[in-house]
Amino acid sequence: ETEGGLREYLLRPRKSVDELHWTPAGRQPYMDFWYNNTWDPDAKYPGTVYGQHGEAREDEGRGTYSSSDFHHNGDLQDYYDPFQIHYGKLYGTMDDLRLEHRRVQAKYIAMTNALISSCDVDGFRVDTPMQVPLVFYKAWVPAVKAHAKSLGKK
Repeated sequence: ETEGGLREYLLRPRKSVDELHWTPAGRQPYMDFWYNNTWDPDAKYPGTVYGQHGEAREDEGRGTYSSSDFHHNGDLQDYYDPFQIHYGKLYGTMDDLRLEHRRVQAKYIAMTNALISSCDVDGFRVDTPMQVPLVFYKAWVPAVKAHAKSLGKK
């Protein structure tokens, strides 16, 4: 059972306090992406979620840890549930990034652009397009293409 009987759960670091990084969000297990266990009962996931066959669906759920860069949701068990498809934890171990949030999108875009610039990357493989919200691709693709073009890439 989760806080308030809702779908999300608290994230806890698996590292000792000495191994945590100092970040603007406090002590965190990761330097770039942060978690926050402050529950917002009125928050709702932004954007449209899509069902198994690409049909647009609206998530009727309420409440989330909206200040976190990670989803705090349970395992993805039902590939016909639009909420689980987009926000469920893959393989029981991977709390995924909250890619529908602009703050996380900006970090991901910066990371991608840094890889293009520093490693001369020409392309990216996306293995889980069904689990990535469309709103992320609408921000990420044009930003990455513009950066690559600024470096003379086609």
